[in-house]
Amino acid sequence: MEERSTGLSASDWSILIACSGFVFDAALVVRLFLPNPPSGLPIGIAVGVGAMLLAPLLFNIRELNVGKSGLVAKLEYKVEQANLTLDKLVVLSMSEEIYGNLTKIAKGRFGSFYLGSSFARELAFLSHLGYIEFIQGGLDGIPSNKDMPELSAYVRATDLGRQFIKLREVAKPVLNA
Repeated sequence: MEERSTGLSASDWSILIACSGFVFDAALVVRLFLPNPPSGLPIGIAVGVGAMLLAPLLFNIRELNVGKSGLVAKLEYKVEQANLTLDKLVVLSMSEEIYGNLTKIAKGRFGSFYLGSSFARELAFLSHLGYIEFIQGGLDGIPSNKDMPELSAYVRATDLGRQFIKLREVAKPVLNA
């Protein structure tokens, strides 16, 4: 059978419901004709029907064969959507303003700055995430005089910070679509 990568169509649902009904009916017939049916039969029925209903939601069905050995399905777990959601959460966890400052720090040419309380919090945030490091003395090593000539003398981007920038650059067009 061909690969399915999206949700179930109306005909898929009708086949799935018919198969579930068939399994349930077969289990009831077995229970009716056996004097002492297995006690785990209702649980087995519930697990089987639940698996049939959940499998299309969790897996892509790559191949489905019915033969002498029974029903054989080759499945692929759907992780693409989960990965996209996580990427979106990570990439969008930083404001455009802070991201802009991170990219300027990574280029090594930030330019003049004033270390007010708001900018100090941004630098502390980037440092706590591991995206920047202070060259000497931490945040206290940066003078708080007005209009300092170049922040890059006090702060540099880490490898992790540069990786975040690359991830955001790659993911941004996808996330905005």
